[in-house]
Order: sequence, then structure tokens, then C-alpha cells
Amino acid sequence: MLTLGLTAVALALFFGWVRDLPPPSTHMQLPWWILAVLFFLAEVYVAHLHFKGDAHSFTLSEIPLVLGLCLVSPGYLVLARLTGALAALTLHDRQRPIKLAFNIAYFGLETCVLILIFRALAPGQETTSLVGWLATFSATTVTTVLGCLMIFAVISLSQNEPAFEMLPLEIGFGTLVTFGNTCLALLALTILRFEPLATWLLVVPAAIFFFGYRAYTSELQKRDTLEFLYETTRILHRSPEVESAMLGLLKQAQVMFKAERAEVVLFPSKDSGPALRTALGPGHATAVMEPLDDAVCRELRSHTPPDGRATLLTHANTEFLGRYWATEPKNAIIAPLQGETRKLGAILIGNRLGDIRTFDPDDVALFEALASHASITLENGRLEQSLAHLSELQAELEYQATHDALTGLANRSLFSARVTHALARNERRGGTIAVLLLDLDNFKTINDSFGHAWGDKLLAAVGRRLEDSMRPADTVARQGGDEFAILLEDIQGMAEATSIAERTVNALEASFVIEGNEFLIRTSLGIALSPGEGSSTEELLRNADMAMYAAKKSLRGHYEIFAPGLNEEALKRAQMQGDFQRAVQEGELMLAFQPIVDLETNRVAGVESLVRWDSPERGLLLPESFISVIEETGLILSLSRWVLKTACRQAAQWQRSYPGAVPLGVSVNLSAPELQKADLVDEVAAVIKETGVAPDSLTFEITETVLMREVGPTVRKLHELKSLGVQLAIDDFGTGYSSLSYLENFPVSSLKIAKQFLEGLGRGRNAALVHAIIRIAEALELSAVAEGIETAEQLKEMRRMRCNYGQGYLFAKPLPGNELEGMLGGHLPGVIDLRTRRAARGQLAPGRAAP
Repeated sequence: MLTLGLTAVALALFFGWVRDLPPPSTHMQLPWWILAVLFFLAEVYVAHLHFKGDAHSFTLSEIPLVLGLCLVSPGYLVLARLTGALAALTLHDRQRPIKLAFNIAYFGLETCVLILIFRALAPGQETTSLVGWLATFSATTVTTVLGCLMIFAVISLSQNEPAFEMLPLEIGFGTLVTFGNTCLALLALTILRFEPLATWLLVVPAAIFFFGYRAYTSELQKRDTLEFLYETTRILHRSPEVESAMLGLLKQAQVMFKAERAEVVLFPSKDSGPALRTALGPGHATAVMEPLDDAVCRELRSHTPPDGRATLLTHANTEFLGRYWATEPKNAIIAPLQGETRKLGAILIGNRLGDIRTFDPDDVALFEALASHASITLENGRLEQSLAHLSELQAELEYQATHDALTGLANRSLFSARVTHALARNERRGGTIAVLLLDLDNFKTINDSFGHAWGDKLLAAVGRRLEDSMRPADTVARQGGDEFAILLEDIQGMAEATSIAERTVNALEASFVIEGNEFLIRTSLGIALSPGEGSSTEELLRNADMAMYAAKKSLRGHYEIFAPGLNEEALKRAQMQGDFQRAVQEGELMLAFQPIVDLETNRVAGVESLVRWDSPERGLLLPESFISVIEETGLILSLSRWVLKTACRQAAQWQRSYPGAVPLGVSVNLSAPELQKADLVDEVAAVIKETGVAPDSLTFEITETVLMREVGPTVRKLHELKSLGVQLAIDDFGTGYSSLSYLENFPVSSLKIAKQFLEGLGRGRNAALVHAIIRIAEALELSAVAEGIETAEQLKEMRRMRCNYGQGYLFAKPLPGNELEGMLGGHLPGVIDLRTRRAARGQLAPGRAAP
């Protein structure tokens, strides 16, 4: 874009003004092609001034420019400049097309600006007059500054960052050189005007100046060479490790040779491992002791000179580097690192940067000396020791990258790679493989109860037992957590796979005794075979995972074989997950409330919040039909947050509607993922503040199973919730892992008796169990709430046992807030008259399971 802009401006200036300007008013004329030759020579013989590690290049192009102002017409001056520069940049410098286009556009713009400034400041004046001198100096100075700005813009664009610190220095050098060149040109014009034959005398001082400068820069180069060799030798001797020595060496080489990339490849000794590559560039790219492909190593060996000499590579012989570096370099130097008994490696640099565009014979000689110094240092015993240590370290890192640190088994990535390899081998020669995925059903309970240290010991023991029960050719891996995988190769079919699966399940059913503690675990295992149940690694693992999930659902401690129906079930679950996400966005969720009644006074003491999904495709869905699905996706957290906020907002509205009554309580279920959230307490406090609900009217219902997970953190979290003023209830008490010692530590206020106990009041010991739960609540000064009261007999029995509260279809089914509000409006703070509402209760289908 910059080049196109320069071209457009240059063309506009030329065709708008320069082309129509009259020739200079002088009796002297010079053929334009001679000027073109002078411009060609100026671009070919470029002078380079080295200063603080940078090369500042300048030409004598101002001399033919100033001569052209006086000796040729403006149009021919532009033609001569472009012709000479184009010939030099293509034939001599072989510039890339984009760089060539930029330079030609800039030269055209510079020449047009120079002519216009000179003609504006000295109309009708010759360059040999005082006004002409001032106009000439002004024109050349402005164009020099313009050129520095253009080059600054190009460098900033190509490096993606502006190099402001270099701009003043470039302008200073450029202005100084321009002033000298302009003086020489004006002196030449003055001599031409008054004594043309004396012009040849200028050749002598110009030649002395040029060759004197070349001699000066040669001495500077020699000094820089000695400093470079001294510094690289110091780095090689003082660096503690071979890696840091190589990086320091390459950094010095990049700076000294102005190379885009520098690289050292260390060849292996005998069969000690792969070749190792350390490289800098292009840009900020860095590689340290990376293993190199054997084919590339052989090719580098073949192109490394056998006699220890460095070799300059040009376009004709850099093809192999193009394959190695992905892009073929314009030029490069390669030299061997030669030891006394073998070739240690090779060192390379490629792509000369800056205006000095190619490496020359002096660079090759210096690079050869560098390689010789590096070879001597590496030969002094440090290389072999460092490479041996590095090989051991790389082997250890490779093992760690492919094995599980806890069990020593293969990890997920290595297992996938071996499945892929087995599938490819079977595709070539036939055969059957099987993938078994298994996890430990009750591991989390053990881990939470005994702690992570004991859980890790149990996982390690499981890994050892699995490995001992498999054939040597089979692969056992830990996929993560409590999930393991087994690859069976070259089996006879499903019969052998199921036999091994049964043996595996039986092996894990035997108790684990770890440091005197005995552990019993249960296992769910899924099997998938190939060919037939998966033609790719991903498909085979996915099918085995679906079979394992089916085993968990059907019968714990068992195995399942993948069948297409499992895939269909998984697709249905995935579809339901997607539909649920849409349901959240489109407001298909609703909250229903079921009254909780004080059994002594018949007053409504509170309500339990129950979520419903009103799906256009599936109808009204109860939680048990979709909760397990959304728990797999993590959407349960956003659902719980919505239920909490909606329930509190509704309760606060009821409390404002009945200000004279005791605040109506609202219960909300608290799931395990929600209880594990670090910011749960802050979130609840924010909802209470936002909705204005009375804190002591909010009750969280938690199942025993959730309470028993990570008991210590759970107790702390419950105490923090209690400090907000909210109430806590244990839901479905008696159906989980009940423990009175734990119950005493939980800051709960009520126990909810599971519906299944009320259903069997007339059978077996259920009545005794319900009575015992109520007495436990009394002893701990807790409230007892009976769930699922559907008959008058159940209500009578609960009153006889002095149960505090009850809920169920006998009182009301779960209703939307607006319907329930009408009922509450007629009875708060009144009494529910069960006798007058018996007919209505008969319509509530008392035989249905309570939601």
C-alpha cells in the first residue's frame, strides 16, 4: 500500500507539473543516457559506514541529480534516474519485486520533488548562481529527509514496530553525506561552466576520498572481526552449559553477519540418539536442542564440506535448505564443526539483512574461523557429557509426557496413539482389537471420606492390579481421575473381550488393603470392538465411553457392550441438552410451589420451590426427566441460580402482600455442584439483598448424599450460609449415608422424611422408622417435615407421631405462583379447612407420585 501510494504521488507530480517544465536556461547540455550510467554506478558502488553495530549505507546519487538539474530537461532527468536505478537494482542487486517496486517509486518521487523545489526557489536561475546554490542545497536536503522517512516507514511496517531511536541518526548521516555530494556536484558544474577541461581534475580527489574510505572501513572491519572472535571464544569457554554456549554463539553470529537466522546442528556420536538443533530466527523464533529428523540430518551431513572449510551457498545450491527451513534462503554460509576424530556438527547462517545484501568471501573466511573456534571448545569433553545428560533428560521428559505420574501407566495421549497404531496395523493385516473403559463407582466417597492422599494410594493400587491382570502386549492407561482404559490387541472376538472384562471386574472386587486400611470398590466397564464398533480412535473411545455409561446406569459392578442403541440414546441426551439451552433463553422454564403445612395449626408455613420445563416438543417435564442430563453440561449451576432468584423474588412479593403475618417461608433445593462453588455464600447474600426476602424465611434443602461429599468443606460452607440467617434442611432423610455423628455437626434446622417411608406406614417397620426419625429431630431440637402426604390416614398418623410439618397432594399439588397466591390470599394468616376442601382434594389424583 505504501508503494502504491508513492507511485501515485510520483505520477501525479510528473504528469501534473514536471513534464511541462521548460529545459534549464543554460548553454550546456548532457545526453540523458550518460546521466543514466552515472545513476547506475552510484547505485552499484554503495558506501557502508559501520557505526555501533549498524551499517549506514549511502550513495553518490546526489551528484548526477544536481548535474541533471542544470544539464538536462526535467523529463529526461526523471527518465535517467529511473533507468539507471532499475538496471542496478535488477542486474546487480537482484532485489525482490516488492522491494524493487518501492525503490523505483521512491526514486521517481524523490526526483520530481527535487526538481519542483529547485524550480520554485530559483526560477530561471542557474545552479552556479548564489540563489541556485541555496535552492540546490534546499532541494537535496529535503529529498534526503524524505528518503529517511520513507525508509523508516518501510522498516517499521516490516518489523511491526517503529524504530524511532534510529530515525535521528539516519537523518544526520544522510544530511551530512548529501551536503558533501551536493558540494562536489556544484563544484563540478562551476568548473564545467568556466573551464570544462578542468572537470577531469575532480576525479582525483573523488577517487582518493572513495578508496580512502574503503581502506578505513576495511580496518574497522578487521577490528570488529577480532572483537567478534574474542567475544565468541569467551562465551564458549564461560557458558556453564552447552545449550547457553550455543545460544550465545548464534546471537553473536546473527549480529556480526547481519543474518536473518543462525543455527547449530550437533550430530550424534554413533547411536547415542538424534541430531540436536539450536537456532535463532527468523524474527524472535528460538529453538534449543530440538531433536532433528534423521533424513534432514543425513542431508546436512552430505552438504557440509568434509575438509573443515566454510562454503557460500547461493540460489543455485540452497534447495536442500529450502526443504529444511520451509523457505529457500537467498544466500547462506555453512561450515562444519570438525573434531579430531569425527564431525561434531554444522553451523549455518542465512539471508543477509540490510543494504549489504549478500555474503562475500571475507564473510566466508570469518565464518570459517568462527566454526574452528567453536569446534575446539566443543571437543574439550564438554559436548559428549552435555549431550549424554541432555539425552537422559529428554528421555525422562518424553516418559513424563506419555505416562501418568501417579500410577506410572500410559496417559491419555499415549493410549490414543497406541489405539491409532493398532487400528492402522489391523487395517493392513486384519484382526480384532477391543477398548475397555472403566471407572470406580464409589471412589469419590472414599476419596472424600479418607482424603486425597489415601485416594491417590488407592488409584495407584488399582493401576498395579490392572496391569498385573493383563497380557504383556495389552496397554493399561489412566485416562484421568478414577477412569482407566485398556487396549486389547489381537483378540479372537467379543467372547475373549468379555472374558477379560469379567476377569477385570472380579480382580477389582477383591478388597484393597493399604497400610492396614481395607477398601472395597465397585467398577463400571464399557467395551467397544474394532472392526465393527469404531473405525477411528475417537469413535472407538466414544463408543466404549457410552457403553461404560450404560453399565453405570444398569448395574454397578458390571460391564456393558456397545450397541447402536447406546449411540441413539447419547444423541437423544445431546439433543435434550441443546433443547434445554434454548429453553433457558426462550423462557420455557417455570417455577411451581407446593405448600408446607403446620400439622398442629393447619396454617401454611411455607412452600417448596419445584422447577418445571414447559417444552413445546415434549410437554410439561418434571425435574427427574432432565436434571441428570443438564448436570453433565454444567447448566445445573445457571438453573439453580435462576430458581433461587425467582423463588426469593416470589417469596418477597408474598411477604409484602401479607405484612401482618409471620413471613412465609420458601424452600429451595441445593445441588452438589452448587454447594461446591467458592462464591456460593456471596451469591446467596446478593440475591437476598436484591430481592428483599427475609433471610430467615429462606430454607436450603440438601440431600444426605450431597452432605457426605468433602465433609469438612461442606460443614464450613453450611455454617457460612447459616450466618446469613437462612435455614438448612436435610431432604429425604434416612435414604442416604445417614450418620448421627455427622448430623450433629451440620447446622441444620429440619429433617424431611422421605415419601417412600410414608407410603409403607402400614407395612413392616416403616412406621417405626418414621417414628424414630421424628424422635431424632426432637432430640436434636429440629423440625420434622413429612413429604408425600396423600391420604387422611397418613395425615392422622403423622399428627399422632407429633410430626411438625407436612406436604403432599392431600393439601395441594405444586402450583404456579399466581394460582397459589389466590389460595394463600384466602387463608393467610388463616387455617386450611381440610373438611371443606375434601372434594377438591379428590381431583388431585392422590395415587400419583409426589413431585
